[in-house]
Amino acid sequence: MKLVRPTRRPSLPLAGGALALALTVSFALARGSLGEVGDLFAAGRYDEAREALARIPSEAESGGAVLVWRQRLEDDPDRACALALEVVRNQDHALEVRVQSALDAASIALARQRTEEGWQLLRPLLDLPPESLPGDIYLLAGEALRQAGDRQRAREMLATVRPDDPAFAAARSLLGRITLESGDKELALRYFAAGARQRGRGAEPEMLAGRWQVLADLGRESEAAEVAAELMRDYPSSLAAMEVGTLARRALDDQAAAGALDPSAATTAPVQTGRFAVQLAAFRDRALAMQFVERWRGQVTGLRVVTEVDELGQPIYKVQTGSFDSAAQARAEVDRLARTHRLEGFVAGSGD
Repeated sequence: MKLVRPTRRPSLPLAGGALALALTVSFALARGSLGEVGDLFAAGRYDEAREALARIPSEAESGGAVLVWRQRLEDDPDRACALALEVVRNQDHALEVRVQSALDAASIALARQRTEEGWQLLRPLLDLPPESLPGDIYLLAGEALRQAGDRQRAREMLATVRPDDPAFAAARSLLGRITLESGDKELALRYFAAGARQRGRGAEPEMLAGRWQVLADLGRESEAAEVAAELMRDYPSSLAAMEVGTLARRALDDQAAAGALDPSAATTAPVQTGRFAVQLAAFRDRALAMQFVERWRGQVTGLRVVTEVDELGQPIYKVQTGSFDSAAQARAEVDRLARTHRLEGFVAGSGD
């Protein structure tokens, strides 16, 4: 497996900051004199945490928890990995300590695409009975195998995560991604649906993005638009939302280049004179709003994109239709669209 080294040394402790695969840091190990270290770490006061760690007597190091905190507070990736391997391979340490050390270091290694390093951190634990390990171990092992190109073993590893484990949703999401990469779109969609039924710890945006990708690839455009609307509504700042927005823009650019899309289609509707309209969707990304319009313009007349700015100065692109003098007329159109097209809308001010 090829190792990819970073070009720049991070300035923060490796366990701090946002990493693509980083797990929520558990402070279960912060007991007794380590409690101060954990509190300072959680507050982002890393230098003070290191000073507090240095004050702990050497006899307290026998359990391995101090080594875990040294690993978390280390800003040299190679040294952090060496400390983690020392903890993970020492069977005299409590299993809880070995697991936490492996999770901390392997998540960082895999986020940096250092696949072999991540695998070596996890490997000593994988011979243990599955019921003794948290699903996060198998989640990261699955990602390591995926990065190494061994999709079959990755799927087997991820299938080990039990439905009652907090990592189940994330494991099903990764299974969906791997299956989609293998070309089985229908099975990928089932994995994403299974994860959605068992929602857990931050996996929702990734699952929605995966479902959107599969539905778009299958040509189920109306369903894809609904999933994109849910993603943008509930998780507008997520990496998954940014990914979907980027892919949607590329798709629109391809359609425009092929002459299949009229960029002005959503802006050439007649001037609206009524006070009320029906709003069908709202997006943070204009490309997704245009995609929604393109999908429905042959069945819903007068579709238009209304651009507004929220309280933070960020644009919102609202898809509206109709122009009505009364709210009652607009509500009747909401009911008709729900009945004939299964589109969910609501009454809004025209142009609002």
